[in-house]
Amino acid sequence: MTHPSPSSPSPSSLVDLNRAGVALLEIVTAPDLTSPAEAAAAAAEVQRVLRYAGVGEARMEEGGMRCDVNVSVGGGGRVEVKNVNSFAVVEAAARFEVERQRERARGGEAVESETR
Repeated sequence: MTHPSPSSPSPSSLVDLNRAGVALLEIVTAPDLTSPAEAAAAAAEVQRVLRYAGVGEARMEEGGMRCDVNVSVGGGGRVEVKNVNSFAVVEAAARFEVERQRERARGGEAVESETR
């Protein structure tokens, strides 16, 4: 839900719906997670908070919660892995992308920003 703000003074609130008509909640954090395990733990904590607050069950295996994993190593391009459906895959995707970007950097290649 977006509310009026100095940059968007509209007097109404908007709800973002997916293709099935289900309301979407997007949480964006500062880029301060430093390991794949920490990314998975942060996603698990978000799930616990959503359940505690009664927002929903956030069952990843049923599509009730998805995560996007964003990785940028050493100031290179940011790569976003979309719609990850388990904490194990959050960790695995982050680990793979960190290693892929490090390999490119070691080889003198640039990492291009992209969505996967």
